[in-house]
Amino acid sequence: MELLFAILLFVVALAVLIISAKFFTESAERIGLFFGLSPFIIGAVILGVGTSIPELASSIAGALAGKTEIVAANIMGSNIANILLIIGIGALITKQTLVTKKHETDVHFTFFYLSSLFLIIIAIDKVITFFEGMISVLIFVIYTVFVLKNKLEKADVQDPVHWFDPFLLIGSIGLIAYSSHLVIKGLIIISEVTSLGTDVLSASALAIGTSLPELTVSVVALLKGKHVMSIGNIIGSNIFNSTIGIGVPALITALTVSTTTLFVAAPFMFLATIGFGRIIAGEEKSISKYEGVLFVLLFLFFIAQLIS
Repeated sequence: MELLFAILLFVVALAVLIISAKFFTESAERIGLFFGLSPFIIGAVILGVGTSIPELASSIAGALAGKTEIVAANIMGSNIANILLIIGIGALITKQTLVTKKHETDVHFTFFYLSSLFLIIIAIDKVITFFEGMISVLIFVIYTVFVLKNKLEKADVQDPVHWFDPFLLIGSIGLIAYSSHLVIKGLIIISEVTSLGTDVLSASALAIGTSLPELTVSVVALLKGKHVMSIGNIIGSNIFNSTIGIGVPALITALTVSTTTLFVAAPFMFLATIGFGRIIAGEEKSISKYEGVLFVLLFLFFIAQLIS
């Protein structure tokens, strides 16, 4: 009964977390369109940050609960899911193509690589300190400054901001904070009852769950033909996860990196990041259905490695 209750708590809380993030993302997207931001910037910055709030919230909740091994496992697992699972599924739906001016992607890809590499480096000694957390946050601040200073193409269509958008933003943030606390509580109970490590559950179940907003946003964008926004969402989300997602919890308390996270999740995140970057930044700037199948299979192999 305890396990059933914990699973129910985890699922319901995760559903509330995802729905709250959806409300946040939709209102944030309307604001971006209203100010005439380009589709790639909306995807990388507004949607990337918005859909990553569940990862940040659950990581902060984990740090506050004293389960610090959850944080790195969740962030790395989510980054892997974003690339291999979400981009893979997206490619199976329709060939994903990045068609935009080169200057608009240079900064994003640079920080995409840099943030992921820095996360792996600071995880090597199995402890992420306050100082390393500060550097991670600083990387995101620098990234944001570069994005804002660049002259970007504006979107052709502007969407009016609704009067309730500010209230929607505030309310969704409150729901996100509370539901993330319940998600971590359910995760801890499941871990204790099943004897599965919280790091394994965080890198798999929690990572997949908190990546559902990215999956939803990316699939919807693809079905609407907004390929640039979909890919920008994944790039921005991973940058946010690797900097703010790991940095803010590290400012609360030193984070422990488990052996499983370091020797399973970190190598997969490195390979996924490099592989995705080389494909999408290549001459064709697209991901085929064949590559999509390969991505999904690699993700399944990653989950199998975690369980074993």
